Amino acid sequence: MQSYPSQQVALDDWTSRYPAPGIYMLTTQLEHNLAAHANVAVRVGARRMVVFLPGAQGAGSVRRVPFFHRWTWHEDLSETHVVALGDPSIALDERLRGGWFMHPEIDLISELASIVQKIATTLDIKLDSVTIHGSSLGGFGAIGIAAHLPGSYAIAEIPQIDVERWPVPSAIHMLEEVVRQPLSEFRKVFPERVDLISRLLYAKVVPPLLLITNENDTSYDQQKAFLDSLPKLSEECDFLGEQSVLVTDSVSGHTPLPKEQIIEIIRGARFS
Repeated sequence: MQSYPSQQVALDDWTSRYPAPGIYMLTTQLEHNLAAHANVAVRVGARRMVVFLPGAQGAGSVRRVPFFHRWTWHEDLSETHVVALGDPSIALDERLRGGWFMHPEIDLISELASIVQKIATTLDIKLDSVTIHGSSLGGFGAIGIAAHLPGSYAIAEIPQIDVERWPVPSAIHMLEEVVRQPLSEFRKVFPERVDLISRLLYAKVVPPLLLITNENDTSYDQQKAFLDSLPKLSEECDFLGEQSVLVTDSVSGHTPLPKEQIIEIIRGARFS
C-alpha cells in the first residue's frame, strides 16, 4: 500500500459508497471559505480505527498546509483503519504553525468530530472502537473531539488544558490575531474553544481517556488539576468515561513518548 494518497476526494462523495482498501485524502468544505482535510488508510477486515491529531509544526521546518502529523505511522498500524486530521485553523494566517483548532466563527473541534463520525460510519466502525491520539495541541484536540464522540477513547500526550494559560506569548498573540480579540474576551463567548473543562461541559461528555505526561511538562500542574476535577462533572454530564494517567520518566519536559512506546499503547488501548 502506498504511503500517500494519489488524489483528493470530497468526503461526501467518499461516504456515498463503501470505499475500497487504499489511501485517500478527504476534503470537506466548511463555512467562511475554509476546508478540512483528512488522510485515510482503509484496511481489509479492520475492526478498529485510529485517529491522529496534529501538533504544532516546528519553527525550523517547512510549513505545510494541510499538515498530517504522524501520518506515516499508518504503516505500523496495518491491522486498523488510520485517519490523520489536519488543523484547518493554520490556513488562516501564513505565519501560524499551530492553531489549537480555533476560528472566530467556526467550532472546528465539533466539525472535525463530525468528520470522524462520518468516516467511522462509512467503514462500519463503532465509536467504542475508535482511538483518538494527539500530543500537545493535538492532545487538547483529541480530548475535545472524543467528547463529541461518546464511546471513543482519547490518548492525550502532554496536552494543554487551558490554551490561554500556555506560557508562550508569541503563540497566544498569534491566536488572538486569528480570533480577532484577546482570548480572555473570546472565551466569554466560546469558553469550550479555549479550555477542556468547558469543552466537556459543552458536550456533556467526559470521554474515556489516557493522559500521558511527565513532571517537567509545562502544563503538568494543570493536567493534574484537570484529572482531579473530572469526577465532579458527573452531575453535569450525560456520560462519564474511565480516566487514567501515565506519568512517565522516559521523557522530560514538553516532549511526547517515542514512536515505539506510543504505538504499543495505542495497540493496547482499552475502551469503556
